[in-house]
Amino acid sequence: MEVHLRTALCCNMNCCSIASELLTKFMVIVILITAFPSSAIASKDIPSWQPYRTTSHWILRIQPMPLLQRNAVYHALTISYPPSQKSRAGDFAAWRVSITVPRAKRYALSFWFGDTFTGSTAGYHIAQVLINDHVIWECDVAGGTNIPQRFVCELTKAISIHHGKSTSVTVTIRIMERRGVTNFPIMAYWMLMSLHADGRVIPLMRTDVAHINYEPFPVDLPLPTAGINDAWTRTATVLQPWGRTQWVAIAQHDKWVGELRDDFGFNTIIVLPPDAHNTTGRVFYDRTGKLRLTDEQFSEALTHYRRAGFHIILYSSIMHCGHAPVWMSGELVRQHPDWVQRDKDGTPRTLYGGQWLCPSTPALNFTLQYTQGIVRAYDADAVMLDNNEFFLSDARQPTCYCRHCQRRFREYIRRRFGDATRKFFGVNYDEITIPTDEGSDLFRLWIHWRNRLWAEATETFRMGLREVKRNIVLLANTQYRYPSWYLATDMQYSHEDVVLSESRRLTSWQMSAKMLLGKALAGSRPLWNYVGTFEERRERGCDYLRPPDVIATLLASTFAHHANPWIVFHGFDTYRDENAPSLAMLKRYIRWFADHAVLLGNAKPTAPIAVFFSLRSRNYTGAPLIPECVDTLLKMSAQLVGIVDESFDKEQLHGVEALVMQSMTCLSEKHAIWIAEWVRRGGILLATPDCGWRDEYGRLRPHSALMNALGITAHEERYAIGKGEVIWVSDAQNMLTALRRIRARCNWVDVTPRIAELELTCASSEVDGWQFLIHLVHHQKGATPTPLQVKVLSTLFPKRPIARIIWLSPDNDDGALLQWNASHNDTILIQTPPLHTYGVILIQLK
Repeated sequence: MEVHLRTALCCNMNCCSIASELLTKFMVIVILITAFPSSAIASKDIPSWQPYRTTSHWILRIQPMPLLQRNAVYHALTISYPPSQKSRAGDFAAWRVSITVPRAKRYALSFWFGDTFTGSTAGYHIAQVLINDHVIWECDVAGGTNIPQRFVCELTKAISIHHGKSTSVTVTIRIMERRGVTNFPIMAYWMLMSLHADGRVIPLMRTDVAHINYEPFPVDLPLPTAGINDAWTRTATVLQPWGRTQWVAIAQHDKWVGELRDDFGFNTIIVLPPDAHNTTGRVFYDRTGKLRLTDEQFSEALTHYRRAGFHIILYSSIMHCGHAPVWMSGELVRQHPDWVQRDKDGTPRTLYGGQWLCPSTPALNFTLQYTQGIVRAYDADAVMLDNNEFFLSDARQPTCYCRHCQRRFREYIRRRFGDATRKFFGVNYDEITIPTDEGSDLFRLWIHWRNRLWAEATETFRMGLREVKRNIVLLANTQYRYPSWYLATDMQYSHEDVVLSESRRLTSWQMSAKMLLGKALAGSRPLWNYVGTFEERRERGCDYLRPPDVIATLLASTFAHHANPWIVFHGFDTYRDENAPSLAMLKRYIRWFADHAVLLGNAKPTAPIAVFFSLRSRNYTGAPLIPECVDTLLKMSAQLVGIVDESFDKEQLHGVEALVMQSMTCLSEKHAIWIAEWVRRGGILLATPDCGWRDEYGRLRPHSALMNALGITAHEERYAIGKGEVIWVSDAQNMLTALRRIRARCNWVDVTPRIAELELTCASSEVDGWQFLIHLVHHQKGATPTPLQVKVLSTLFPKRPIARIIWLSPDNDDGALLQWNASHNDTILIQTPPLHTYGVILIQLK
């Protein structure tokens, strides 16, 4: 009996039995029951499949894929579509084969199908199987599971209609675009397909277990790193003037310094040097020159801000030299065309006024010298490197293939692999070139090397700036939530003093998920969050602020994950009547954070449940960087911390009761061993069965490293291992059920009455004695403020009596003492004032 839990439509079939039911995320679950044998017959006489595609973006390969239900690897026909590429409705890629069909009374087609996408974005990529161009099965890649499923389609009617007197039919498997996409990567695959004719099984694909000749790569080369400069960064509230508003903040500094410091609580400002400001203005927004700034104006304003207690950040970059005139004019690139980021065909990346520079070229030293110069000139406390990343070329292809990258990649291979280069890649190290075949091990290693390159460049900048000013702070603006490997920012966070990203056009729940990821990436470093408080409409510019309740929830999500606010100076001086309510909300929340910045900036998040974020699985298999379970758990009011594979250390599991790993396909053997040891000590692991089948470079193993470390060989639903437990979850409904159970078992804080869209986070602090913080964020806009009773496990605290419990909130009753009493079962009950949008319960011990 075959039971298939996936959204599918078997067209023109006459199955033995078909049943359906409705489930969350799935429109229809089709259950196929068949008497045909499920085991395939091995055969060397397999027909030859031919690839077809309507555009060159599609990637078709024959490659090994794991069949998790059998704990083995088989040959699969795969169809992939890359990220950041546009498609049109009707585009498709397909594999086709013509086969001879024997005379029979009854026909069926069996196959295993899987894909890499489990999100809810439906109606775009459609998987189909066709007989003579007639669709007999189709399935939306959205929803379902990341575990391959077996399907059996009845073909008797289809064959009889299209067969006639002929003995040949054409079988096609394809991915078809129902609607065009702009950034929707996918990989789908079929394996073990067979035709059944009156009980006879005719294999159409290879049925033998694939031989995986796997050998781990040599240990990676070390990357130097300096300590963190964080004397003031944990308490920073940052203002960023930009464009016209930089002129306002500098030319009218006498008017603004006091209000920004006293009313809003800002204590840090980032500015472009005057030459860069004037040049960008001339190109983008100030053709008349009315907003030009002189060096004298700029220096005078910085002196005023510094005397008012502000720290000064200067804007710069590697990829465009901080908008310096020499880059904006094109002169630098004309003199040094080899310094530019280029794709495999030599096409550059052009944006923001010119062609982007590559950090493996002498441009790195040039931009460092430029930045050292402006630090000396203006005595900066910090430097922010904007867009510290590679990007797609103007032809929407990944970079960089410049001759400097070719040389440095070849040198990296030589130093790491030496004479073993031929064994791993089939050529000597002096023959290495950056590959274009995205399925090769060398391409996977290049993806890793690109991340190393930006990490090295960032560290070079940090050490170079410290030669000028020992205590200077370096940070970079990166899109760490980006859905693919293109940017190459994964390894640079440990080479920064602060982690920063722009968070625009997000809902408050999306903001919380991003901040959970950001805090995991930042580790012990401060996390700063550029909050998109302004509207981005082409017809209105950026001078209108978003509604007050939106600003409140975005800032609450930021504060609850212990990120410092970074606010752009849009909407402060224009449309004062329209912006007044939003500006008042912004003022209230930023001022509140500034008043409590020492407490919030030095607190350490803690939680009973950890979620694994896998940069490697996103890079090599297209798995979502923020797995769906994060949103589900946040909306269950589960208390979470994040762990990221790039910086994972086994000490991060200390105190964690449950670990959730969803689609973490890429996992190092060392990390698998650490997780297994933690499970044996009593941890609860909730994982999807695909975890650990690939190594940290996306290379397929013959078996799962995680299963090997746990000492199991099959995917039963539950395993007791040592003092701990492993729960395997293979589809969305089972995942939801399992997450609810984990939330109930691993819970430190409960709230009554239960209110919708409530997020809870926890942290501890040793500033002014040991303190425990419980953040409450009510994401529902327009809800009636409700007093709450909060139940907290007292076993979380050191064995000392509670001195006081305080309510902290930008909305109401900030600093109020709360009533509480000890309850049975090691809990305390706390009464709060009405919760509007955001509040913090601060528990202080004697």
